[in-house]
Amino acid sequence: MNFKRLVLVFGGLILGLIVVLSWGCQQNQPTGPGDITKMEASTPPASSKTRASIVVRARGTNGDEHINLTVGGSQIGSWTLSTSMNNYSASTNNTGGINVVFDNDGTNRDVQVDYITVDGSTRQAENQGTNTAVWQDGSCGGSNSEWMHCNGYIGFGDVGGGGTTTTSGGGGGSNVNYTLRARSTDGQGQVNLRTDNNTIATWTLGSSMSNYTASSYNTGDISVEFFNDATDRDVQIDYLEVNGDRRQAEDMPYNSAVWEDGSCGGDYSEWMHCNGVIGFYSTGGGGGSTTTTAAATTTSGGGGGSNTIVVRARGTGGGEHIYVSVGGSQIGNFNLTTSYQNYSASTNNTGGINVCFDNDDGENMDVQIDYITVNGSTRQAEDQSSNTGVWQDGSCGGSNSEWLHCEGCIGFGDVSGGGGSTTTTTITSTTTTTSGGGSTYVAYLLAYFRNENEKLHYAISTDLEARSFTALNGGNPVMQQFVRDPYIHRLQNGNFAFVHTTGMEGKSIGVWRSSDLINWTGGSVGIMDNTDTDKCWAPEFIWCNEENRYYVFWASRTSASSYNRIWHATTTDFTNLSSPSLWYDIGDWDIDLSIIRYNNEYLGFHKVGLLEDYNRLSRTSRLSQGFDRGIEVFTDGSLPTEGPETFQLIGQNKWYVIVDPFDSAMEVWETTNFSSFRRIQVSFPSGAKHCSVIQITQSELDALRARY
Repeated sequence: MNFKRLVLVFGGLILGLIVVLSWGCQQNQPTGPGDITKMEASTPPASSKTRASIVVRARGTNGDEHINLTVGGSQIGSWTLSTSMNNYSASTNNTGGINVVFDNDGTNRDVQVDYITVDGSTRQAENQGTNTAVWQDGSCGGSNSEWMHCNGYIGFGDVGGGGTTTTSGGGGGSNVNYTLRARSTDGQGQVNLRTDNNTIATWTLGSSMSNYTASSYNTGDISVEFFNDATDRDVQIDYLEVNGDRRQAEDMPYNSAVWEDGSCGGDYSEWMHCNGVIGFYSTGGGGGSTTTTAAATTTSGGGGGSNTIVVRARGTGGGEHIYVSVGGSQIGNFNLTTSYQNYSASTNNTGGINVCFDNDDGENMDVQIDYITVNGSTRQAEDQSSNTGVWQDGSCGGSNSEWLHCEGCIGFGDVSGGGGSTTTTTITSTTTTTSGGGSTYVAYLLAYFRNENEKLHYAISTDLEARSFTALNGGNPVMQQFVRDPYIHRLQNGNFAFVHTTGMEGKSIGVWRSSDLINWTGGSVGIMDNTDTDKCWAPEFIWCNEENRYYVFWASRTSASSYNRIWHATTTDFTNLSSPSLWYDIGDWDIDLSIIRYNNEYLGFHKVGLLEDYNRLSRTSRLSQGFDRGIEVFTDGSLPTEGPETFQLIGQNKWYVIVDPFDSAMEVWETTNFSSFRRIQVSFPSGAKHCSVIQITQSELDALRARY
């Protein structure tokens, strides 16, 4: 029967009959466990649909980027962005998928989408599985990112519900909605969501924490199963929500997949190291209520407290102290235990929310913030863009992390709106900075080689202005392997990695790891064994915030070119490196690339062109696209030079760039802005060449002096 024609002929009477008939079909649908078909009532006319309000929070890097908002394939909003985060709103009766589309990509144009809200419900851009505009793995298209570097779109799920939903059948009763927040260490871990041993969803987890959603009519005991364990592959489950009831993995008493006491199986852990399951109680309840809540020890702001804030946190040592402030006024103080607990406070204050760590002891104290809730709405710590207490890129301060390693704050946005848009309070010292473990930096370590002795040498400077370095070990090497161009840097976890040239010719680089700068594990890695290169020169590395991994890079020449080009591999642990690939090619000799992160840019100092040319400085906002020729720098210095290396002075907004003339002592240039440079005098050990410098703590200094 043609129901559409009947509706046109008979109008509302027949429409009503159809609705009744459709409703009757629903009441008599099969209820067996294999049934996954639902018959729905007819969609009412557009005039009676609920109108959806959508707000996009976004900015452009250049200020003339253009985006469109589409729902169900139809455009409902169009805006030109400014360089500041702003809200852009539209409303519609359309149904279907929501896309934010970037359509005028050009030089220096990128778009950052913080989140969208759909009728007040927030969907974070970095939690979405479809982003055709992000630059990932050397091309446009990927997932789980706020950034749009190319023309394309981020998909935010259906207007009627967030994310990608898997629907399974099963007996009658109410539909149960699940949200799993999880990741795998290598981006390939797979899990099943199961109810009464029936699999209702299967996901391959990315390496960043993301939300995975499903719904089902099944009821019974709930578990998450990890089933493809492999070398260097683990799964971390943050929580599972069941119809909005959040159940933290670390609160669950059954986990057959965690490695505890020398075998698989244990309890109360987010981690799954083996194939196995975490039990999350039943669909009827039981999870999510096992944690205690500590009330604030102080409350300010007056009134009865119309805004309730709950912080879920723990300390690594126990005894860590945090406070919560709103609008600059402190509303709660808490001493943490080593287990996750909820800490609550209430206030009538308005303004930005900060959670601050203020008693770092420099040794064993760190704070992990899982999330906060504001009047029941959750804001994940790793989704926040301002964190002055995390250790990133060799110093305190960064973004998108649960961790506070230094005294500092995570900003969670305004009390009345989404997180990620508030400037946090910085707790700093006027003379020193602190390490990932919180220890104060007191000195500098110089790693170098000598032409007449191509091995690793150390020197130290206890002058905070770093104007004079004294050789350790009586000027003798501290490692006996062949070493040129040594590069040592502190990692995200506070340990160290060391890479170097292993010979003037060859296909290898040196890759080492250490926790103390004295005992090293590693050796020569044949990174270019499968190419016809004749050299691998001056390797270095840098942490890529956008990709949560390290770029290891060096200069090589193959038969495809007559000059050296920059190649790279990636790693998360300096034990396993990806296959090498050509990173970028400027059409000329390019060696000795050294990169730092500065003001949301990557600055690359490198030696380009002929021997008599100067070093150059290039900039990029996206590490994956590499660098261009850049501009000449240090033109008042000696020629020829190479081997540029940069380090920041302890507790100062000042950097030194060291360059290496071929036939004379190294030269140093000082800058506070990387736009202008001033040559200064620094004393180095005799014969020191192509070096790197890091800041070190008192305990590290004492250990080095004791050993060398």
